[in-house]
Amino acid sequence: MKKLLLLITVFVIIISCSSDDNETSLNINLLYGTWNRDSEYLCPNQNNITFNEDDTYVKISSGNSCDNNENDTYQYTGTYELSSNNIRFNQLTQAVIEEGSGTSISDFETIELISQKIIILTETQLVIERVTRNEISNETITNNTAYIR
Repeated sequence: MKKLLLLITVFVIIISCSSDDNETSLNINLLYGTWNRDSEYLCPNQNNITFNEDDTYVKISSGNSCDNNENDTYQYTGTYELSSNNIRFNQLTQAVIEEGSGTSISDFETIELISQKIIILTETQLVIERVTRNEISNETITNNTAYIR
């Protein structure tokens, strides 16, 4: 009987001390501030995201290089939620803040967002993994977007 009680006690201790290896602890203070897309081709002033301490964000996106203003530049604002390393953006506004010189191209494919998570967060680097599914072809696509300070 003592051996059974000892075995149960050890089992309970092992279970209570185990950690969830899938759980990533982020230092949220590293996220705050402005992050520029990590690309030699994209203009940082037109391709960045700012995370505020009040859980709001401002994203500027154009796809333009600094010497080419072909695409419209958009500003998106909203709130974000973090759960472990998963991040969810709740877009509240979208506006063209600078018109490009080219023709606007619309994406007619229907894309379903499956998940977004922060896979790297340091003082100088942020990488967000985005998993989407094309609802027409049913193809699942994973993209990583890298940002730097």
